[in-house]
Amino acid sequence: MIKSARKLKTLLLPNCNGLTDEILSTILNLCKEIGCLDVSSRQITDQSLISIAQLNSLVRLSLKNTRVTDEGIRKLLTGCTKLAFLNVDDCSSVSIATLYDAHDLISQGALNKELMIRVGGKTIPINTWTSRRRGI
Repeated sequence: MIKSARKLKTLLLPNCNGLTDEILSTILNLCKEIGCLDVSSRQITDQSLISIAQLNSLVRLSLKNTRVTDEGIRKLLTGCTKLAFLNVDDCSSVSIATLYDAHDLISQGALNKELMIRVGGKTIPINTWTSRRRGI
């Protein structure tokens, strides 16, 4: 079973009441090839983003309704350079600063230029966001 887990590509754990930063870290240390991850849960904090940032194949990530912050997302984005979709809806500690950070990383060539971030009920393509920065 552990051998199979190492090849896991998709892990969906939304609203999983028992999911904690520690448990997620243990899971992700075994499953390094995950490309799609949903850990939308109030128990998840910036501590989990350290483990998530190690997932080199991650393309889609949902952190909806978690307790992550702009600082944690900034660190995550520097590690997950292939990320194409990030959902931070209902994350009260994530602000417009995350969009600025993502845009800056794309401008530096350090992040997938196709990244879209879902925030405030809207999905925003970051590479075209600069001309509409005030229209969020």
